[in-house]
Amino acid sequence: MTKSKNLIVMLAVLMLSAVLFIGCSPSGGAETSPDDQTEGQTLEDITTGQNEIDQDEADQDETQSESTISGTLKSVDAASGMITITTQNGDELAFKATSESKFFVGESSLTITELADKTDLKVNIEYDSETKDLISISIQG
Repeated sequence: MTKSKNLIVMLAVLMLSAVLFIGCSPSGGAETSPDDQTEGQTLEDITTGQNEIDQDEADQDETQSESTISGTLKSVDAASGMITITTQNGDELAFKATSESKFFVGESSLTITELADKTDLKVNIEYDSETKDLISISIQG
């Protein structure tokens, strides 16, 4: 009988120790990682914060690869989206128009087909220097 009491007391102490150990952890027993810094934030806060970081990185990448150049509009192939200009030093540069490309005369926007009628005019071009994709073209005037 004494051995049974001792066994029961030891089991009770062991169980209470386990409960106390789990209850004293900072997360109340849930697993956490050391870099978990989202306590008190909602899922929307966390998601929005990540989206802002992603957007900031995308903006930095975008501005690093954007370039501008001026020249004379030499040719526009509306079917393929290829636009060629001649720079002031006589070099020919070709750019690819995308669905995101913008075409302007002053404040008015144009289509690529309308731009094809504007050859031999001075233009300012903003483009992606890595891909040579056209961002915007503005006719000077």
